[in-house]
Amino acid sequence: MKHHRMMSWSVCSVQGEECDSMIEKVNPSHPDKVADRIAGAIVDLAYRAEENPKIAVEVLIGHGRCHAIIETTAQLYEADICSAITRIAGEMEADIAIVPQDTHLSENQSGTVRCGDNGIFKGMPLTEEQKELSQIAHSIYENYTSDGKYIMDSVRLIICQSNADSEELKNTYPGAEVNPIGGWTGGTDVDTGATNRKLGSDMADSVTGGGLHGKDLSKADVSVNIYAFLKAQKTGQPVQLVCAIGDDTVDGIPYADIVAEARKYIDALGVAQALEELGLAGKIKLVVCDSSEKQIQFLENGTIQACVVQNPFSMGYLSIANAVKLLEKQSVSEITYTDSTIVRKNDLTKASYQQLIIPFVP
Repeated sequence: MKHHRMMSWSVCSVQGEECDSMIEKVNPSHPDKVADRIAGAIVDLAYRAEENPKIAVEVLIGHGRCHAIIETTAQLYEADICSAITRIAGEMEADIAIVPQDTHLSENQSGTVRCGDNGIFKGMPLTEEQKELSQIAHSIYENYTSDGKYIMDSVRLIICQSNADSEELKNTYPGAEVNPIGGWTGGTDVDTGATNRKLGSDMADSVTGGGLHGKDLSKADVSVNIYAFLKAQKTGQPVQLVCAIGDDTVDGIPYADIVAEARKYIDALGVAQALEELGLAGKIKLVVCDSSEKQIQFLENGTIQACVVQNPFSMGYLSIANAVKLLEKQSVSEITYTDSTIVRKNDLTKASYQQLIIPFVP
């Protein structure tokens, strides 16, 4: 098994002071994540059928059955949906309902890209504990691809991994509590899963009024969630946003641009996750744009070979500087180029590259 350096934990105050951070992660084989993955696969089918479909999917799975309710504008076929279910969860009985999306929701998007629903969003910078647990979860999944759940705070690391050698995990993670009540099997044969039931695992301290999975990019639950999260990582500060259905801007940015940013983020992660699930990580060379926390994790473990990192500070600064020049009747270039940098795994420890990856590092 690949060994992972454990961080040391400080003990919380006995007077009842709260720990600085805590997080739960589940792996892709947890029943709730299986439901999320099926919902995402159905959304992918809609994007194959239409350029900008409207779709919302709910999935309930367990004990040999999968129920999916799909509201969509796209033409979908049960055979394709059943194939996706089998690919992700294995053979099981499928109950599929496909209905048209509400006409008022569909008309909201006609002719332009506007916010597809109401929502509240709070993006939070990830803590060191949250990053550490995410790395641990990835490392364990490389060796054990069955159902698993992991919890960390400043005192405890709890590893619940099905179908695993508990002693090996204890040796790899000294001090961790591994399978506290013994070995177990897990999975959808013995448990149920539902879409968007593990948002704490997905989002850490970030907050949303909706769910990330099973929805098209016009939905604020997807695009604004991702935008708020990415902005929080770039600035190192909490980001709070509220939007209403029909809004054409959020946070002063055209909604179409927020959707485009979310699409780019999902496309990069989707390819990397697919390579991991197919056992092709490292065998197919993958280069992506930008440097989100997830993308850096994939770069570290070899799934991604390089990130093309832009300079958002220069983009913002030069845009304002040129706008001021125009107001002062000065000439500016029709096109202003900002540099991009290729970051590889061995660049991650270099200070100059860290400034690009985490712009708020002093």
